[in-house]
This record gives sequence, structure tokens and C-alpha cells, in this order.
Amino acid sequence: MALVYNHFSIYIKNANNNVNHDNYKHYKTIWEHLSQFADYIVLNVYKNIKLLINLLSKININKLIEFKNKYGYQYIDTLVRYNLINIIDYDLPKYILKNTKQISIAKLLYEKYKDNECLTKFINIIKPNINKLTVCNADKLFNMFVITQNFEGFCEWGDGNHKNKKENIENHFEKHVKNGNENWKIIFETVKQYENFAMNTSKIMTNKTIHTNGSKVYLSGLYGKIFIIGRLDSKYNLGISSCYVICDEKYENKINNIKKNMCFELDN
Repeated sequence: MALVYNHFSIYIKNANNNVNHDNYKHYKTIWEHLSQFADYIVLNVYKNIKLLINLLSKININKLIEFKNKYGYQYIDTLVRYNLINIIDYDLPKYILKNTKQISIAKLLYEKYKDNECLTKFINIIKPNINKLTVCNADKLFNMFVITQNFEGFCEWGDGNHKNKKENIENHFEKHVKNGNENWKIIFETVKQYENFAMNTSKIMTNKTIHTNGSKVYLSGLYGKIFIIGRLDSKYNLGISSCYVICDEKYENKINNIKKNMCFELDN
């Protein structure tokens, strides 16, 4: 501990050997609790005394000790190195702390939605597919999770890849129904029938899955071999993008791709 004290004194003095009050104000607190971190500090005393001072200027000592007891020392360096130390304020699952990229994304979510009780549920449900969480889709994935907590089918169509909802429905009706290449076994005489069929059928579809391409976030399901897919728009409104029949030769590949990009499933 004498060695630790000598290195500690370096950081409470400035270049003129006068007390640096910005560091000194944390002196008593640090020294009082130094034994809590002694095993960790002696591995690299010079580096980690400075680390402790920097930490305690931002984080309450009890928070730091609580974090250390829960997760261990190995994550503290990582959080400081990537300027993510405030993540200690949140009850973050340990598996996220093993990936600095996911820590950064989780920090953004916790800072934005810290008062939302759904956030912890979301973080837990996406655990098996945490690698699907990106900076580009994190907001949409979380909002999709919230919106679909009591999902009972799509209530409307969305713009899809078109300028507006009307154009989207008409284009998909033309592409998937009127071309005659898909085995619908259903007769749609009007666009409105096709529009309503997709919304009504979405209430009883199975294999309801939330998936992503890394940026866009989708909700899709099946009614036999009829595939219904929707997504969130920029205002987090959920609407149908398309409804079509998957041909036999493409069916297995389609299902496998959805599983590959799956974030989480809804109750089917």
C-alpha cells in the first residue's frame, strides 16, 4: 500500500509540487476505499491511480464499488477507455459489457429511453441476437418492440418503397396479383379487396418475426405460403409494405433468410 500511496501523491500535486485541488478533493474518498480496489491497482499502479481519480470525479464511489462487485474489474478500463463510464448508472446485462460496440449502442438507448420500463425487457429479449443491434436500427428496433407488445395484426398499409400508401398498394396489387404468376387461389377483383385481405389476414398469420437488414426493421408473418411484411416509417408508424405468395422453389430460402436476420419473435 505504501507504493500505492507514493503514486497517489503524484496525482494530487501539479507540476510545481503544489496540491492540485481538482484531484485532492477526491483524495479522502479514494484513500478510504482504496482497499476495495487494491488488487486491481497494484497491477498497474501509476495508470490506475489516475484512473480512479478520473472515475470518482464522475461516478459516486458506492456506484463504482457496486459495479465492481457485480461485474468485476475487467470492464472498468473498457468503459473509461471508450468514454462510456456513465453506463454504470444503468442496470446493464453483463453480456453487453463484453462488446464495446454494443455498449455504445446500449448507452444511446438508455440515455434516450431511461424512463421507459420496456427498455430492460427489450435488452433481454434481443440478447440471443444482440449482434443485430446497430447504430442505424437501434431506435427502430426498440420502438418496434414497444409497438408490438400487443400486436394483433396490421391496422394499415404503409408507403413501402413508394411515395405514399395508395401508390404502394396499387403497385403491389399490379405486381403480385394482376401479373398472374402467383398461385393465390383467391380472386381479387379490386385493389381494395387486396388491401383489406392483407390487413385481415395479418391478424391470424403465424411465424411473426421482427427482422432487420441492419438499417430497416421489419415485421413479417405467414398465412400458409402468403407472406405479409410491414415496417416502421421514419415516424415509427407500422404499416404493411407488401403481401404476396412465395413460390415453392423460393419458400425455404425465404424462411432461412428471415431466420438469419431475426431479432426476436412475437408470440404465434
